Amino acid sequence: MWTSLHTVKAPVLEYTLDHELRLLRYHTEGDQTYLHSLLGKPVLSVVKNVTLHTLLEVLFQKVVRTGRKVEASYRCDTPTMKRYCTMVVHRVGSGSDRGVQVNNYMDQIENRPYQPLLDWKLPAGDRFVSLCSWCKRMRDSSGAWVEIDDAVRDLRLMQEGPIPQITHGMCERCYDYLMGKIRELEH
Repeated sequence: MWTSLHTVKAPVLEYTLDHELRLLRYHTEGDQTYLHSLLGKPVLSVVKNVTLHTLLEVLFQKVVRTGRKVEASYRCDTPTMKRYCTMVVHRVGSGSDRGVQVNNYMDQIENRPYQPLLDWKLPAGDRFVSLCSWCKRMRDSSGAWVEIDDAVRDLRLMQEGPIPQITHGMCERCYDYLMGKIRELEH
């Protein structure tokens, strides 16, 4: 089988937000150009999926308000890797200077054959497919959320002209998962 799993547990992105969730500072080993353009701006402005945007906003604000730490697992895939990550959010500062520190860790990497659907550099056609913003599963023709590779095969996405555009949604499982993390902060 092509896939191989590597345990990593390395920080990939760390950032601090003020109480209005504006980016104050960041650290990453990757390209910093994009993050630098967000300094002083609401970091969630880049989250285009309304559901995920709202859930993260509520989660971050509850951490600011309660002072409790929260951890949440998610996926951040590339065309050649399934990347399993953990986001750790805790409050920093005090009084009117309170905010949140968000540390994102790469837990595991699973190599896979090149998946062109995840290559944002390729031109896309007029068709659309929905991808969960959190777990990176895709909605298939029956409405079920399945792994991208399975959906691409089942929907024959690479056999019918240019690749489709991705719209980001959120599957019910991930919505329930994040709502559970928010509820944990309330108790």
